[in-house]
Amino acid sequence: MKIATKTNVRTTQAARTSLPNALKVSFGGGTVMGLGVAGLAVLGLTMFFIFF
Repeated sequence: MKIATKTNVRTTQAARTSLPNALKVSFGGGTVMGLGVAGLAVLGLTMFFIFF
């Protein structure tokens, strides 16, 4: 949540100057969050399989 909030603030500030800059920032933050969620899912599944 901390990363998402920081990305939202940075996107808002970038949108004040230009839309392309805001899109770059928002897609970058979305990529980080997406990879983080996917990584945690893989870690959880790995632990599940190890446990059982």
